Amino acid sequence: MSLSKADILHLAKLARLELSESEVDNFTIQLDEVLHYLDKLAELKNLSVSVFTAPTVLCPRADKMADYPGGSDIIKLAPRRAGNLLEVPPIFSAAESPLAVRRRAEAAGYSEKVPPEVQRESILTPDDK
Repeated sequence: MSLSKADILHLAKLARLELSESEVDNFTIQLDEVLHYLDKLAELKNLSVSVFTAPTVLCPRADKMADYPGGSDIIKLAPRRAGNLLEVPPIFSAAESPLAVRRRAEAAGYSEKVPPEVQRESILTPDDK
């Protein structure tokens, strides 16, 4: 399949593009090459070539509870805990600024655990100053 200059101008009109004469010539050549390549790919599809795919067999496993090795040591390192559970500050809402989250986390004893992007002073909003 080959495209004419009229085809390119029609496509440009549909795309609401204004093309110069040199751009029309360039696009005619380039799109013709693309269509020629697609014709070659279509020929390959018609050959009887087997398609190689990875197996998609799912092997579900049963969920089972198990103790994590060293889990009690990890819980002992937490600044706040309730029995064998870690206590963490609540996730902030979209209306809450990162600085407010930082202040709440520090008040709860998590100052060294606050992510660096929350600790930056460059994220102050006008309401926080």
